[in-house]
Amino acid sequence: MGDDERTELMQLVFGQAEEMLYIVEDLLVAARAEIGTISVEPVTIELREELEVALEGVQMTTIERPIDLPTVFADPTRVRQILRNLLTNVSRYGGEQRRILGGRAGERAWIEVRDNGPGVRAEDAERIFQPYATAHNGLTGSIGLGLSVAKQLAVLMSGSLSYRRENGESVFRLELPVDRTAAMILASRAARG
Repeated sequence: MGDDERTELMQLVFGQAEEMLYIVEDLLVAARAEIGTISVEPVTIELREELEVALEGVQMTTIERPIDLPTVFADPTRVRQILRNLLTNVSRYGGEQRRILGGRAGERAWIEVRDNGPGVRAEDAERIFQPYATAHNGLTGSIGLGLSVAKQLAVLMSGSLSYRRENGESVFRLELPVDRTAAMILASRAARG
């Protein structure tokens, strides 16, 4: 085997090992959710930096990404896990044109992962956030936990995750509190129902 072939094989092995690690992380979160022991450790983080790390991890190119994103109060490891799940989802099932938008709306920062793929049928839009559910039958590489885990983690950090179809694009929107005070306000509102 030549050097180029050896390098290519090592990259393939590394990529598969990394994918297995991500699946194990999602399985652990799902298991902890069932017994109520998921933990998050929010701190003030730069959302843009977490997005860049997640993009590098999935090696995905986009036609547009936000230049300026707000600082948020969230767990950096969990934010990267959410973003990685959204980006992996778009890489597997989305269209060729991938955009990431972001900004701030009141007490929340938001980031949207958009693509021009066929999207999710209206009747499956809420089901895709349930554990082990998928909307793309027959495609391999997914056990149906990524979006469920991502939504659970967003809610634990006083945020939200949603899906909608808009102007021919699938849009996954993550919202997180912009600072500690906003997180406490949002958590108290959620507790009151």
